[in-house]
Amino acid sequence: MPFIPRVISEDFDRHPFSEDEKSLLRGCLEYPWDDARFLIYSDWVEENGEQDRAEFIREQIRTKSWIVPEHIPEFVREWAKKIHFGEAALYQFHKGLPIDFNLNNPTPDTPTEQTESWDRAFWDWCCSCSVSIISPLVLSHILKSPYLQNVMELSLWGEDDYHAFTKPSEAKKFASAQTLCNTRYLNLTSQKIPDESMQYLVESPHLENLDKFHFAYCIMTTKGFQILMRSMIIPRLTRLYFAGCSFRKDWLKTISKLEAMPKLNDILFDQCEITDEIGCELFKAPLFHSATELSFEDNELGDKTADVIAQTPAFIKLLKLNLNYNALSEKGVHALKQSPYLQNCELVGLDFQK
Repeated sequence: MPFIPRVISEDFDRHPFSEDEKSLLRGCLEYPWDDARFLIYSDWVEENGEQDRAEFIREQIRTKSWIVPEHIPEFVREWAKKIHFGEAALYQFHKGLPIDFNLNNPTPDTPTEQTESWDRAFWDWCCSCSVSIISPLVLSHILKSPYLQNVMELSLWGEDDYHAFTKPSEAKKFASAQTLCNTRYLNLTSQKIPDESMQYLVESPHLENLDKFHFAYCIMTTKGFQILMRSMIIPRLTRLYFAGCSFRKDWLKTISKLEAMPKLNDILFDQCEITDEIGCELFKAPLFHSATELSFEDNELGDKTADVIAQTPAFIKLLKLNLNYNALSEKGVHALKQSPYLQNCELVGLDFQK
């Protein structure tokens, strides 16, 4: 029988929390992987007249082993769709907890409703999630939770006041977390990544199954980029994305020295401020010659780059090339469309240039 997630009853949030309920909720929020605390809270909820919400909490405890998608009940899948990638509906799915719960003057060790993204109901039933890392406490809870090992796709978003890996010690903790063992896709967004932190990330023994690595609006030095691109993690990837990361000239030297990587078939450098001068050298690099999909949207690539691409036989393997919103003239567009090596390639965005 499907359980309807009545996270808040009709009159629940019209009354102040009792001290007993505050105490129980504090325990649930501090230890979201402790089943006993949630079961005790469910008993209290039932005793206080909300049997349906109590059964919802117990149902989540009973189904904690349902981590394979085909074993997840349909009604749970529908909820999971709504909270995919950390949308607002995530806060309506917190294991039966009231979404407006917030202790008065919480202690530093007590997460509030703003830091509940690590809640175990989310980890149990979703193969992917996105979390805003707004404090070391949130990162610590994520890494301690045994339910992280169910997550195959993980996105970590930085905030103005806190970036997860600014301190190398935090990156070391992250890289040492055994619960990352099943992660296939890691997306780091708006993160400042010092060189030492990058070294810890790429040397993590628990990211050996990583298949896709995305960096969006991240800040790293030339040395940090070298550490990443020369690491053993890159040849294992099928997808490598950089979006909104300012491309430095010295990055070109690093890329030019890399060999082709047969497994790495999808590479993206969108919004990276790549000029035509850099682009025409960049596309000569063997790294791009084994790819089947390349995206360089919203850069400053022009006709010189178009000529290099059009005249490179290695791009006969290319199936999709996105050059939307660059600086190509009709001449450059014509060269690409007439290239004998791009006849089987889908050319995206050639008609939308700056």
